[in-house]
Amino acid sequence: MTAATRVRGAAAGTACGALAVAAHGSAGTLPGSSDTTLLLLVSALVGAGVAVAGGSRIRLFGLLGAGQALCHALLAADIAPGHGGMAMPGQPGWAMVGAHAVATAMCTLLIAAAERFHRALTRVAWALLRLFDPRPHNPDQLIQGPQAIAWAGRRGLSVSISRRGPPVFAAAH
Repeated sequence: MTAATRVRGAAAGTACGALAVAAHGSAGTLPGSSDTTLLLLVSALVGAGVAVAGGSRIRLFGLLGAGQALCHALLAADIAPGHGGMAMPGQPGWAMVGAHAVATAMCTLLIAAAERFHRALTRVAWALLRLFDPRPHNPDQLIQGPQAIAWAGRRGLSVSISRRGPPVFAAAH
């Protein structure tokens, strides 16, 4: 699993939980502590699923949609037990389904755009690193083997301030 897939999974999991809380918060209800714990569990599962499932936007949309449905079911069960549909009390069901679908589509597009932006930034960073490579281009300039260890030891002894033992100049000879 690459860093990009882990970031994608984290973004999807975070978006899933944040959307559910925001949608239900706009309806006037915020989750309690037990609901928040279950939302974190669902968000973590969605994030892990997205990270493992791979790169297709369709899979991302499907997993985010499933996460939204689970989060809604968790929050709706606490608000209006037994209402069974996607509607909040006093709201039509199609409005809630539409709001979740639009939010899921927007998150899918935002995550895909963030992935493209991450790829572009990574390319620029690697190009700059290749351009300003601090390593010497001539291998003869490198000190290798026992000479490097002896040079580093003498250099370290000459600049160190010793509080114990013989003076530095006596130990170097």
